[in-house]
Amino acid sequence: MALCKIFPFAFILLCCSCYLISGQRFDYPTANLSTTWINSVSAPHSVDFTDGSRVRAILLRGTFGPKYACGFYCNGNCDTYLFAIFIVQTNSASQITSPAIGFPQVVWSANRNNPVKINSTLQLTAQGDLVLRNADGTLAWSTNTAGKSVAGLSLTDEGNLVLFDSKNATVWQSFDHPTDALVPGQKLVSGMKLTASVSTTNWTEGGLFSLSAIDNGLVAFIESNPPQTYFDATIGGLDPSGGSNYVKYLNGSLTFFTNSSGTTELVLVSITPASSAQYMKLESNGHLKVYEWKNRWGEVDDLLTGFRGVCNYPTVCGRYGICTMGQCSCPISSNSTTYFRPINVRLPNLGCSEAKKLTCNNLKKHRLLEVEDVDYFTFTADISNTDVNTCKRACLNKCSCKAAFFRSGLNSSRAIGECYLPTEIFSLMNNEKDKTRYDSVAFIKVQALCLFWKTKKKLVFMALSQFLPFFFFILSCSFHLITSQPYDYPSANLSTTWINSISADHSVNFTDGSTIRAILLRGTFGPKYACGFYCNGNCDTYLFAIFIVQTNSASRITSPAIGFPQVVWSANRNKPVRINSTLELTAEGDLVLRDADGTLAWSTNTTGKSIAGLNLTDEGNLVLFDSKNATVWQSFGHPTDALVPGQRLVPGMKLTASVSTTNWTERGLFSLSATDDGFVAFVESNPPQTYFLGAIAGLNATSAQYMRLESDGHLKVYEWQSRWTEVGDLLTGYKGECYYPMACGRYGICSRGQCSCPKSSSNSTTYFRQIDDRQGNLGCSEVTRLTCNALNNHIFLDLQDLDYFTFTEDIRNTDMNTCKDACLRNCSCKAALFRSGLNSSTGDCYLPSEIFSLANNEKDKTMYDSHAFIKVQVEPEIAAAKEKRRVNGAILGSVIGISILGIIIGIAVFIFWKKKRKANEDEEDYLDHVPGMPTRFSYDDLKVATENFTKKLGQGGFGSVFEGCLADGTKIAVKCLDGIGQVKTSFLAEVETIGSIHHVNLVQLIGFCAEKSHRLLVYECMSNGSLEKWIYHGKQEQTLDWNCRRKIIQDIAKGLAYLHEECRQKILHLDIKPPNILLDEKYNAKLADFGLSKLIDRNQSQVMTQMRGTPGYLAPEWLSGVITEKVDVYSFGIVLLEILSGRRHFEASESEDQQVMVNLFRRKAEEGQLVDLIDKHSEDMQFYKEEVVKAMQIAAWCLQSDYTKRPSMSMVVKAMEGVIDVDKDLDYSFRPQTVSAIPYISFADSIPLLPSILSGPR
Repeated sequence: MALCKIFPFAFILLCCSCYLISGQRFDYPTANLSTTWINSVSAPHSVDFTDGSRVRAILLRGTFGPKYACGFYCNGNCDTYLFAIFIVQTNSASQITSPAIGFPQVVWSANRNNPVKINSTLQLTAQGDLVLRNADGTLAWSTNTAGKSVAGLSLTDEGNLVLFDSKNATVWQSFDHPTDALVPGQKLVSGMKLTASVSTTNWTEGGLFSLSAIDNGLVAFIESNPPQTYFDATIGGLDPSGGSNYVKYLNGSLTFFTNSSGTTELVLVSITPASSAQYMKLESNGHLKVYEWKNRWGEVDDLLTGFRGVCNYPTVCGRYGICTMGQCSCPISSNSTTYFRPINVRLPNLGCSEAKKLTCNNLKKHRLLEVEDVDYFTFTADISNTDVNTCKRACLNKCSCKAAFFRSGLNSSRAIGECYLPTEIFSLMNNEKDKTRYDSVAFIKVQALCLFWKTKKKLVFMALSQFLPFFFFILSCSFHLITSQPYDYPSANLSTTWINSISADHSVNFTDGSTIRAILLRGTFGPKYACGFYCNGNCDTYLFAIFIVQTNSASRITSPAIGFPQVVWSANRNKPVRINSTLELTAEGDLVLRDADGTLAWSTNTTGKSIAGLNLTDEGNLVLFDSKNATVWQSFGHPTDALVPGQRLVPGMKLTASVSTTNWTERGLFSLSATDDGFVAFVESNPPQTYFLGAIAGLNATSAQYMRLESDGHLKVYEWQSRWTEVGDLLTGYKGECYYPMACGRYGICSRGQCSCPKSSSNSTTYFRQIDDRQGNLGCSEVTRLTCNALNNHIFLDLQDLDYFTFTEDIRNTDMNTCKDACLRNCSCKAALFRSGLNSSTGDCYLPSEIFSLANNEKDKTMYDSHAFIKVQVEPEIAAAKEKRRVNGAILGSVIGISILGIIIGIAVFIFWKKKRKANEDEEDYLDHVPGMPTRFSYDDLKVATENFTKKLGQGGFGSVFEGCLADGTKIAVKCLDGIGQVKTSFLAEVETIGSIHHVNLVQLIGFCAEKSHRLLVYECMSNGSLEKWIYHGKQEQTLDWNCRRKIIQDIAKGLAYLHEECRQKILHLDIKPPNILLDEKYNAKLADFGLSKLIDRNQSQVMTQMRGTPGYLAPEWLSGVITEKVDVYSFGIVLLEILSGRRHFEASESEDQQVMVNLFRRKAEEGQLVDLIDKHSEDMQFYKEEVVKAMQIAAWCLQSDYTKRPSMSMVVKAMEGVIDVDKDLDYSFRPQTVSAIPYISFADSIPLLPSILSGPR
């Protein structure tokens, strides 16, 4: 029986609070005959989710928590729909709720091969057939149960859709027709199978992978002829004739049941039970993954991944690709002949294509490419007990054979073994002999090219990686007992010596090759801290270390084959000691480690400091204490490469990674330091290069944990889950694995985890080679080393769309050529890295003196363009030839330039003359040439789009706003501007500015119209209108819950932070209020009217301007005319209070002491009764009152009378996300500050600016 490494899962439904989407109650979980449901926009229980999915529920089972429902489902553009069963979040009133993270999870579908469109119908006919028809009446799917005495339809608690008869017996059930998923309680009877979809966006079941229940177990295979198995959990010796065998998804296992001789249960896959809703799905890449609800849906297990890891999956590196530790490469000949090429050099995991297609026309042209130490994910012996030559001949004699795989015992010289001859080749893998315990060689059949060849192998490379989620609790576990000796207490007195000898007490050897000789141990029963001597491998040298070990109730260290000691601190990693070394707590209070020859290895240097003893605390802190039990020295004050829960990393301290997993010394490249602003991780360079900056958040865990800064720069969290398991990779941000400095080694280019070397696109010259063809992540070496002897021999390798993990602007607001010239003139510069806004020619320049890994720039994530110009050395003769071409080009260019200049001058004279004659003509055509502008529309186009301006949305600044629709279906809002004649220049300037700003939380200007006297602006349409219609108590169904309001608050803050801090010029909005905050169909908030803004150069902090904005939202400093971006922060604070309280900043209908919200807020804060201000129209807001009060404290921070004490909007974003705390020293008086003589820089000699004409749609 083949088993694999598994993680926990099961299915228990817990309650979960989410915000309300629909106020209508759901049907009961049953339906009668002659019932029809229509998939229409007006259908009840239609819910849109923020991931783009939509459900129109028909039946729902259960209340409050993750529950099963069935109905119509779509995702993306929703052109087509499935009739499906899905898990959704519900509240106590059986209403579907839609948290921004709790998206519906499809666990079964009826028609994935034939999706239907809008207005399709599902009917439970009078004859008992459940029929799905498309809008045109064509049949899409049916249960074919007409005439089978069906009485009704029901959705069970287990998520099974059942047609039942009058005796309540099952006639048809969805559990008998599985698709690609299983839910707890569901069975796969022998003959049933799961079939993966083609991809995550293509639901059809034409995928390569299947998981089948057979008479003696469970197998997974990839489609081929014959199918090739990549997972096998079968049981030998079973007689299937006694009944139908099946595999059942139980709480904690996939269990095999047989009825051959009484019911027999055999666990095929053991899984730790889960604490919430779960399901498993066979993914399109062949992985069987388990997903669980833990405040969001997340992957918790990958069930078919065995001890050989991800490389054992058939398509991990595509056809003919070779996988080595997650890296993909193509088979390469030892000579210069190329038989395989990567399909995509930057994405090697897509596989390899044959240089010449293999045909059967002439078998004599077939050759075998020998690739040593390469294995295959499956192996069926076509010839047993044979030699390697017989195996090779068998493949050459058989046209359908694509490769000969030969396996033999270790060091058997290929004299006797087994031979496998597959007819189709998927991914191959490197043979890890220490795991497989056999030799393996692959002979891949290729079509002969022009040359003879010699068989050997080489590989070219790139990188993959994965990550998971973090904290620390100690749970109990039971293990095999190793020693019966009781441990010392967790403290020791002065004048105590411990010798690192074989005969030492508490010496335990583990099956991973590690040995510990424990001195102190804290606690009993479970994973606990101990300290003592530690080694791993051949144990030539030892550390004095603190480690986590397993103990039983008698305080004895136990050693399961998987519970190896985890080192979390060491004293002497730069100077390990040998056998017979000693640790002594001297009479003078010094803790001293000496090698066997007496040389000093390490000391606490605490002699004469009144030490009374040594203690190991519950938190894993080794402490020297005095007679008053005060700490004199502690290991927590000297961190190495790991942290344990409860340990602090204060500013000035840092973690330093080891060189490698086998070299403990701290000369590794990576460090993590604490600063006053958070954490900073950097790679050693001159100067150091930062790859992470900010706060680090984690997730609660259920067992022992610690985190370690690994030798590759990752900060990983490990947790005890029946074995030590990686559960978090804390520094990996949204850009992913590729933004680690050594993801692909020096000069390596990382693209979706795969590694390659920089290549010239203009010629065949090779400037970089991989250090190791089979390990592309080791990086690339220069073909010609870069030197400073001849700067004229330096050129650039131009690589478009390449990014770097860090960016420090050496030159700001420059162009690409200036950036390149600066690098060429600086010998120490190794590359010129240029970043700019999308489609912009101006940007910033970074000139690093050392190059680590580069990354493919994913513009949809980074939102900027990026170029890398890597400096390389060329041979002198090549450089001379380039210089000659440059000089000749310059001469030719000069001649051409002078000629063109003459032509231009002539044209200019002509144009000037013509303009003078036509001075009375319209001038608006200049707008056609605005750089970077969006689409220019004709007036007639916009008349058609708005149906002659009949659908008025409202009245905004300088004109009215109308709803419209473009020819492609895009909904728009068109603003007709009045009185434009006197401010044409202002219009042009602001169209340029606003048109160039792109942010998800700012209303997008799509285009404009400038035709004769018409001036119109075209914006994206925000279907849910302005925020004011949703937060002031009106219709009950329009009351937003806390999750939705929090998301809106964060969106507003992010939009303002972008205007203030991320634009090239600082932009002040100056009119933040609910009417200027618009909501799209998914309740994403976007700022409008930022055309009322004022632009401030980055080197200015204050400006003078005329007072503007809306009373009630104006900051006190408007009285002085001196403003900063903090006026927007103040207005945001008022809006934040309105969102949280559900009332306007001024309510005339209230009593005098209740009218002004700021006054009311001040009084409630002084009384400690902020909860009284929470929106009383929302039960959900009351439920989350603690979080709402924290948000009110953020509002108070924003409303500080002294604008210098208000936070920046980026700080507000972090405070809302819980990354930073609110300032504790808040002044709730909210009194206007005293205006003093504040120096300022004025705009246009202090002439007030006109209000913008570009106020957005309302």
